[in-house]
Amino acid sequence: MLELIQATKHFGDKVAVDHLSLTAEPGKILGLIGQNGAGKTTTFRLILQFLNATEGEVRWEGKPITQMDVNEIGYLPEERGLYPTSTIEEQLLFFAELKGYPRKQLKQELDSWLEKTQVVGKKNRSSQKLIKRESAEDPITKHDHPSSETAHPGRTFQWFGPC
Repeated sequence: MLELIQATKHFGDKVAVDHLSLTAEPGKILGLIGQNGAGKTTTFRLILQFLNATEGEVRWEGKPITQMDVNEIGYLPEERGLYPTSTIEEQLLFFAELKGYPRKQLKQELDSWLEKTQVVGKKNRSSQKLIKRESAEDPITKHDHPSSETAHPGRTFQWFGPC
């Protein structure tokens, strides 16, 4: 179970996330809806430990979240967050290295993973439309702006839950 308890993030005088508490239970779907700038992406960055909360905490299975816990969480960034000129293989290696996986081991496992996800033969294509997930076994996959191509301007829907 993923919990945010009074999570707050300040950037100087600006409050990006203001005492947010939520629980994402296994098997349930939780949505975050808000205008651009409402703090949805910052919330994901707090969960993934890309940012530290100014106040409050992020918990996984009842304990403060660790990098090992974050490795169990898949993340799909908004398209503009990807590097459109990079290949799918380069993207996968980059994101996996961010999570601390050794590059040599990754290269050995990449073809198997791509085959499992039916991307085999496409690893050298541009990643402009890449849907990135570390594995099908992730207990929670976070989608950042999954409906950005069809959403109304300035409004997005983000969710936690099974894909």
